[in-house]
Amino acid sequence: MRQTEGEAAFKGQLCATEERTVTNQTVKAQCNRISGGNRTVDTDTVGGEKGDADEEVDRTLLWERIAIRAEEKLYRLFYQENPAAYEEPVSSWEEFCGRFANTALEGKLPQEPPTFIASFLEESSFFSSDPEEDMALVVNCAYCPPFLHRLAFVKIVYVLRGSCFFFLNGRKRTMEEGDFCMVGPGVEQAVYSCHEEDMVVNLIMRFGTFSESFLGLMTEQGVMSEFLWRMLYGRSMCCLMCRSKDRNELLSENVWELVEEIVLEKQKSNLIRKSLLLIFCGNVLRLHADHLLILGEGYQKEGLRFSAMLQYLNTHLDCSLPEFAEYFGVSESYMSRYIKKETGRTYSSLLREFRMKRAARMLVSTDFSVDKIVELTGYTDKSRFYRNFLEMYGVPPVKYRNGGAEQYVCIK
Repeated sequence: MRQTEGEAAFKGQLCATEERTVTNQTVKAQCNRISGGNRTVDTDTVGGEKGDADEEVDRTLLWERIAIRAEEKLYRLFYQENPAAYEEPVSSWEEFCGRFANTALEGKLPQEPPTFIASFLEESSFFSSDPEEDMALVVNCAYCPPFLHRLAFVKIVYVLRGSCFFFLNGRKRTMEEGDFCMVGPGVEQAVYSCHEEDMVVNLIMRFGTFSESFLGLMTEQGVMSEFLWRMLYGRSMCCLMCRSKDRNELLSENVWELVEEIVLEKQKSNLIRKSLLLIFCGNVLRLHADHLLILGEGYQKEGLRFSAMLQYLNTHLDCSLPEFAEYFGVSESYMSRYIKKETGRTYSSLLREFRMKRAARMLVSTDFSVDKIVELTGYTDKSRFYRNFLEMYGVPPVKYRNGGAEQYVCIK
């Protein structure tokens, strides 16, 4: 009988799973199945010189090497027994197991999920202390239930082939081949695919690296700039999605190049990885600017006013609140309330952060004296500049410059 055969297959997969000792380290290894530095694919197997025809074959082989097939088989058995269990996202493994009540698998699912699952994913679970590991790749496991989770980092979900579902704020959206979604820290969401042929990847980057490396994108006008400013400074939790019927091979090629750089290249380079991601974002702006959509609770389109305001503030560091409000044609009190509502912070707090970040960049990228930097960041009181810098970075400006800025992070 079909059910008996299914149970037999399930027991076989379950035994194979239980033979592995489930520890925090192995769970992380499952989650980090592919990440920059945790696992390198044998280049002799999938590499070599490639023509156009060979390149497709090599990428198919590469995908088979990085796909999470063992766990996928087990999850597929769960799906075949009870597809309804996958209709809505879940918050925990216990909740998912509870959906198998009154089925042949009631009480028979493993106590631990086959893949790493957590309500909040820390950077430490995906990135090592290696300074050359600021970006990583996580392959989406087909048939893995849609578990709601939040991130401490930034991720881009890209559909290389097939499709997947993206859950956000109680709504289920279909993403087809060539679609992508950029998710910032703190956003509760879930991704789910239910076909063996689906190729869905998650390109993830440390939040600090993203905010420092992609400032150029924030100077552009449009939806992507609005999203980036809101992700970094806004209170509303939102995502950026691109869904277009006009497929473009260039974006897929950009993503494949990133995958190959992360997986195959033994000599890791943050510069190359970030450059490839910037090229991807640049091509998105060039080819799909009209297809970008900001999703999320609390977001209201106001003529892209939020990003315009923050861009102006970031380039006018000597601007007072009355001058700022006057420039945008509103009262000082209205501007103060608007900034508080959108960011949860005061005008002076935002201005101080912009000034300090500009100072930190100039300390490491120019030979300007500290007195000159004080002037260029809008300060007239040198002691106040030193006090604010020490409060934000934990060291005085001279030590920050001489001691290697990479070891000092923004602490406030």
